[in-house]
Amino acid sequence: MKQDGYDFTFWNQFPEQLKLQYALKLEGAIQGFGYAIYRCKRQWAAGLLLQEAMKSERQAAKKTPECIMMEES
Repeated sequence: MKQDGYDFTFWNQFPEQLKLQYALKLEGAIQGFGYAIYRCKRQWAAGLLLQEAMKSERQAAKKTPECIMMEES
């Protein structure tokens, strides 16, 4: 999403049209792997996956190199 020029931090900041665009793009991309998320009404599965992906990116960005080194020990 950042590669497309959007700098939103939270999924709820996206306009509805962009949410739909990314959900449809994800549904098309994942269909080849045998997942039928395109069958969900109003793209709820794709939207949830995208929302969780954004959440994990925020959490990863909060981790400092010091925290990562402590977890490895």
